[in-house]
Amino acid sequence: MDFKTLKNKGRLILKKREKLTEDVVNRYTDEEAQLQLNLLEDAFSKYNEAYDLKIVEANDEEIDKLIKDLETVSDYYVKAKGKLTGRLHERTAATSVSEKSENSNNTLRLPPINIPTFEGDFDDWYPFKDQFISIIHSNTSIDYTRNMYYLKSILKVSAAQIIESMATIGDNYLEAFTLLLNRYDNERLIVQSHVQQLLTQTVHQTETAVGLKSLLDSTNKHLRAISVLHQPVDKWDAIIIGIVATRLPTEVRRCWEIESASYPEIPIWTKLKRFIENRLQALNMLQYKPSTVSNVINAGKTKQFVRTTAHLATDSQTNNQCSICAQNHIIYKCNTFMKSKPSERLSLAKKAKICYNCLRTTHGANQCTNEKTCKNCGLKHHTLLHLDIKKVNTKEGENTSSDQEKEHGFQSTTSHLGAAYPTTSQNVILSTVLVHVSGKNGRTVLFRALLDSGSQSHFIFDNGTRY
Repeated sequence: MDFKTLKNKGRLILKKREKLTEDVVNRYTDEEAQLQLNLLEDAFSKYNEAYDLKIVEANDEEIDKLIKDLETVSDYYVKAKGKLTGRLHERTAATSVSEKSENSNNTLRLPPINIPTFEGDFDDWYPFKDQFISIIHSNTSIDYTRNMYYLKSILKVSAAQIIESMATIGDNYLEAFTLLLNRYDNERLIVQSHVQQLLTQTVHQTETAVGLKSLLDSTNKHLRAISVLHQPVDKWDAIIIGIVATRLPTEVRRCWEIESASYPEIPIWTKLKRFIENRLQALNMLQYKPSTVSNVINAGKTKQFVRTTAHLATDSQTNNQCSICAQNHIIYKCNTFMKSKPSERLSLAKKAKICYNCLRTTHGANQCTNEKTCKNCGLKHHTLLHLDIKKVNTKEGENTSSDQEKEHGFQSTTSHLGAAYPTTSQNVILSTVLVHVSGKNGRTVLFRALLDSGSQSHFIFDNGTRY
């Protein structure tokens, strides 16, 4: 069977459709119309037989062309048959409508009928057909006029075009429904559509939960639809696995090949499906991430705490409530705090339990992660809390420094006080010298000493006292 023979059989149907104009059909008697209908159906049947023979030996490119030609011929066949069946049912339709209307309850108020729309996709035909027949077509309490109204309201896009020119009256319902059956009730086209979509599924490059779920759901959908049409899907395991495995991301497919290599027999589709489901569950579980845990080193000890936004929510500074006077402003605009002396500010800060380093109330100075230091002396406290040693006596300076340093989390001595509060902020150049120091065990260690002739205190690093 070649393409030329198949086209000639299809051309016969096209000729009949062109010949059956409205005037010609109206002049037919019932017998003539029935005879023309029989000839048309016989021609379409022979075309389908020739199509079946050709589709078996066709390649992919030829299959697409054959399907396109079949749809064209089927469309002409439907329109031609519609004209002839409409002529035959002109007299009987009125009687049928009358009988059905007498048996129906015209006062019945029907609830809204919720049926999914049908746009002409072969994949959706059987679900639509089953629902429409069970809810509307077989319901004897609904007359043909209402049936026609429901049918036209549900059909969309290309499906609606088939009966678009037909008036919404009961006389046209049977003809309209017959046209839909002739156009879409074709198991061969529906099976081919599902198979084609199985073969052209997207190849996923990366492993994501959305991608694996889409591949799995799409495959199951098409296999169920093909199985309903009495195809032996349960015997297609090797074919299905070959199709689906090539659509998996490279890493996922590698894991599957490693796992399936341990099977003593050829794996079945259920095995691959379960493998994909397990990967999907794992990806969904990985989406739940714990709170970030930070390590904070304080006073030589490592502490762990969970940083959350709840800390910021309780910060009085965020709400613009002053921790000194409880007014609605930040601490830097507080007259009580800003007009006080540094020593008084230090007392106010201690009383309000605010951090000496950043002036916040959410934590103490030993927990502060702010890296800023005093602009005057470089130590870890706020510049507003800096005490000038020239303006206070030695005793007051020692007590203030002791309180301040305890809040910062380090031990203080009198020598630290001298280092923390220098008598001058000017930069000077001092000389250094290398000295040999004898340790407790008699070992000599080389130190570098800083020579400050004006200093009254002597300092040594803590690690230098270990020798």
